[in-house]
Amino acid sequence: MTTTAEIHPSALIDDAADIHPSCHIGPGTIVGPEVSLAEDVELGARVILEGPVTVGSGTRIAHGAIIGGLAQDFKVTADSPSAGVRIGSGVWIKELAIVHRATSPDTPTDIGDGVFVMSQAHVGHDCRLDEGSMLTTLAALGGHVHVGAKAIIGGGTLVHQHCRVGRLAMITGGIGLPREVPPFVVVGARNTMHGLNLIGLRRSGMRREDISALRRAYREFLHVSRSREEVVSGLRAIAAEGFEPVGELADYYATGSRPVVDGVGTPPNQFRRWLSSFGLITLREGEADDTDG
Repeated sequence: MTTTAEIHPSALIDDAADIHPSCHIGPGTIVGPEVSLAEDVELGARVILEGPVTVGSGTRIAHGAIIGGLAQDFKVTADSPSAGVRIGSGVWIKELAIVHRATSPDTPTDIGDGVFVMSQAHVGHDCRLDEGSMLTTLAALGGHVHVGAKAIIGGGTLVHQHCRVGRLAMITGGIGLPREVPPFVVVGARNTMHGLNLIGLRRSGMRREDISALRRAYREFLHVSRSREEVVSGLRAIAAEGFEPVGELADYYATGSRPVVDGVGTPPNQFRRWLSSFGLITLREGEADDTDG
């Protein structure tokens, strides 16, 4: 442990912790072994860091946050090997937020540079939050969730384990989300997307012609009910005209294994199953067993 850092006398710091001299550690905070803090890290009062945890430069962790606790997984014990938690640079983790350590010994729970985790949010084990993404107050991620760069998850939203949220997507608050969310879209209700995140796309500096191509792609292939194969082939046809973001959207659909949220032009699952019972429509592959709607 470095002794020249600004550490409150009531903090409990393990001698094996690696703390940069420029760090600030508040009262009652506990830092265990296998914890590494880079320059200018600030820990508020009563923060708990259980290793392995690495924290990048300029990151702030506010009062009462708990980082690196044991994963909420029945197969995990206190002796289970874990790659822990990696927190990037310039991250802000607010009051009472929780980030659990990985169940994998090779890949940590990963909080990318510039991520904002607001108060009382929960990041489950083995999650990955890419650069600049935001998890709003009381939002919770199940294990193995991947949140893309600059995506925003609204307050109180619950994301099912193993789901993906694409980059620059925006999810409203207070909903359960058992399905995956494509890049660039807005999800305004359970399992339903309501268009593109146009404000986010413009702020990101995306070309106007790319945004226009995404609007066309959404209107023709995401707004209405289509099979995954139809969506992928249609999006790739548009991407071949020189629109890389549409190609990213196609790759997202091509690589997923879980159901994806529907556009507002698609009838709800139960209604589709009812229509199929009369032979009026044909369900997509796997939809008969999909109870997420």
